[in-house]
Amino acid sequence: SLPVMALGIYLSLVGVDLGVTGRRREVAILKSRGAGNRQVFGSLMLESVIVGVIASGVGLLLGVVVSRFLMSTAATFGTSGSGDVAVSWADLRISVWTIVLSVLFGVALMLLSTYRPFKRVSRAPVSQALHHYSPISTQTSYTPWLDITLIGVSITSIVCVILGMNAAYGHGFSWIAESLLTVVLVMGVVMFPIMPFFLSMGVVRLMTMGSHRLYARLVALVKPWTKELTYLVNRNIARNPRRASNLGVIISLALAFGLFISITMESTFAQEQEAVKFEVGGDIDVAGGHASRWLPVDYGAVSAVDTLPGVEHSSHYIVLTASSFLGTSPLAVLNASDYLETVHPGDFYFVGSDEGVLRDLEENGTCLITKERADYYDILVGDVLKAEVAWASQINSTYQFTRIPLQLRVIGIVKALPGLTFST
Repeated sequence: SLPVMALGIYLSLVGVDLGVTGRRREVAILKSRGAGNRQVFGSLMLESVIVGVIASGVGLLLGVVVSRFLMSTAATFGTSGSGDVAVSWADLRISVWTIVLSVLFGVALMLLSTYRPFKRVSRAPVSQALHHYSPISTQTSYTPWLDITLIGVSITSIVCVILGMNAAYGHGFSWIAESLLTVVLVMGVVMFPIMPFFLSMGVVRLMTMGSHRLYARLVALVKPWTKELTYLVNRNIARNPRRASNLGVIISLALAFGLFISITMESTFAQEQEAVKFEVGGDIDVAGGHASRWLPVDYGAVSAVDTLPGVEHSSHYIVLTASSFLGTSPLAVLNASDYLETVHPGDFYFVGSDEGVLRDLEENGTCLITKERADYYDILVGDVLKAEVAWASQINSTYQFTRIPLQLRVIGIVKALPGLTFST
């Protein structure tokens, strides 16, 4: 809802600026009757306060009405069985502070939206205010530096995201240069979510208010649709460039906000799906016990998973506790071919290699290590790690605990592996 609120606030700011043009004749009539600039401005601001109070009341009422429908729907989905859920319209609690904050917000938004447009129109001479189009409408007082800055910030943010926040290191720069570049990169990445809005505002304002030539050429492209109205469309930006620019900004921001909300929603769903796939590895995860915690593994129950209807393939693995100079860490023992056929991890998870390195795990004495541990302990591909694993087994109701020494040759480095979400 925050993007929608931001768009609503901007529409309020621009909407007043667009609608104030039609109020010039009223201002001219007041001035012709002897009203001064301050009197006209004061009456318009008093009108803004009244409209803000009315708007806050209407908004609060509409919010209550919408919440009633949402509550009925949520209560229906949140119950089980065939029983009906009755939501009474009398089940409403609105505190005094809610009303006060709503009124203050409405009044503050109206004052913020109307101050500059009403200030400008209250200073208009009577002779200009009586005309439908007047020189005051074409006076934009436009300086392109703000829009150029917004475009520059947007481009910088895109470059920072492409390079990454660690791009400043490893080039032999001094620590001062690395620190400054890192700050710029971090700021660019942080500002990336709002970059589309900066880019939309900067480009549209620069194209409409910076020069009218591009607008005229674009009007020629739409002439087959505008036909007899082409002249009016062409003269629109010349008569009132502020209005034309604001309309262009509204359209571009509406598209940007719509894309932002839809893409954010779709990417959130996709991320949740990928997170489930990463945590589970396959469609389901079956736990058969923990061999390293004196709990017997029911191999028969685990193997029976393959016989269940709908199960095409499965991959079995055992997690052991390994002790080495790296400390104590879990070690996953798996069948590489079965894992590769079941999970299909993809090349994304491998550093400097692809998923084919999993087939090399079929050779005894080989292992993969996570990039985090490899970087922390300066481990390279080809190094041999000496470790000792603890193994618990049950023979005739008697538990036996043994330690098995291992020499493992590192054949690859992975970011992580789906289904093996623990640190290995």
